[in-house]
Amino acid sequence: MSSCIATDWSSGVNYGGLWPSKLVACKYRAVEGAKRVVDLAMDTTGGAGMFKGQELERLYRDVRCGGFHPPTATWSTKLVGKTALGILGEEPRW
Repeated sequence: MSSCIATDWSSGVNYGGLWPSKLVACKYRAVEGAKRVVDLAMDTTGGAGMFKGQELERLYRDVRCGGFHPPTATWSTKLVGKTALGILGEEPRW
């Protein structure tokens, strides 16, 4: 999915108002996939991967930071949901 969206962006595909939803969904999927990979690597290598100076420790930390970098998972799901409902840009109802 990620490479298709990157190719579409580079090629100037016109998704109009769907672009924000597509981009945040792509980022969300990439971060969640990377988390699964480093979690598996940590399970496989055991505790040694958590010590400073280990490449896996850096990768684990960097991947986890992807979830905090905007847009966060909560913001992403809100944007995708509002886009699907056709209410993106409207004020909250509460």
